[in-house]
Amino acid sequence: MEFKRVKYYSIAFEDHNSEFLDFQQRMRQSHKTQLGELVTLLYEIGELYGAKTNFFRDERKADALPPESFQYLGQDDQDPENPYGLRLYCLRITESIVILLNGDLKTAEKVDDCENCKRHFQLANKVATKIEEAIREKWITHNGKQLIDIDSFEFEI
Repeated sequence: MEFKRVKYYSIAFEDHNSEFLDFQQRMRQSHKTQLGELVTLLYEIGELYGAKTNFFRDERKADALPPESFQYLGQDDQDPENPYGLRLYCLRITESIVILLNGDLKTAEKVDDCENCKRHFQLANKVATKIEEAIREKWITHNGKQLIDIDSFEFEI
C-alpha cells in the first residue's frame, strides 16, 4: 500500500499469502472493530505523518503497532475485558518505508507468555535480523519510498 508519506510492504513465504494479508483475514473474522482502528492508524501514518518512531512499539529488533500511547476505542469483539488489544508486528525501515508482518490479539503482559503473539513476535525479529543484514550488505537498498531489489531477495528463517 502506498500513501503520500509511507509505502507499506509485506512479506510472503513460499506459496502463502503475505503475512499482512493473513493478519487482516484472520482478524476480520474475530476482531474486526480493533482491526478497523489499526487500519485507520496505518492510513494516518501513511498519509499524514510518516513512520516516525513514536508511532511504533520497540519489539527488540522489530517494531509493532499500535504505539504504547494508543488506546483502542472499541472493545475486543470476543473478549471485551482484554486490556491489550491487537498487535501487528512490522519493521520500520525509514520514515517512508515500513514492512508489515503479522500479529494477533495480545492476551498477556509479556509477549513470551502470549500464545497468540509469541510466534509472530519471534518471526518478526528473525525477519528484522535478515533485512538489517541485507540492507547493511547492500543486497537491498532504498530510495525514497522504494525498496530496491526486494523482489529478488530471498532468505531462510
